[in-house]
Amino acid sequence: MGKIVIVHKIFKRCHLNSRRSWEPQPAEGRPGWVVGERWVQEGLVCKDLDYGNVWTQTDPNKHCLLVTYWPNMKPVRVPDDGYELAAPTIYPYQTPQPWPQSWRDNLRKEMSEWPRDIKGRWAKKERKDNKKC
Repeated sequence: MGKIVIVHKIFKRCHLNSRRSWEPQPAEGRPGWVVGERWVQEGLVCKDLDYGNVWTQTDPNKHCLLVTYWPNMKPVRVPDDGYELAAPTIYPYQTPQPWPQSWRDNLRKEMSEWPRDIKGRWAKKERKDNKKC
């Protein structure tokens, strides 16, 4: 756990009628942290009048690693042949989500007009009813 790997395949859950299986899908070769491991099951879900839905396992369990691309992201399931250890200089990265330039300009303008105290720190604004926000 904690190792950095480069992911080339991930497991996706497939539902075909009453059959549930985990199929390997190609991934983009992105680095991530290993945060755990799981065994995924494949089988059938049959409806029974007495017991409701009944799970029947048809294939042996498949081993996979849980890899997260960023600490606040949900981990993906990676098959044993779907990863390789990363070089020591490679680190996971968050996909860039740039702010539009108009948002940056508006934020700069708002903060430049914000009141400051004598030491130059931002002060609390006073509302029209003399309450601080």
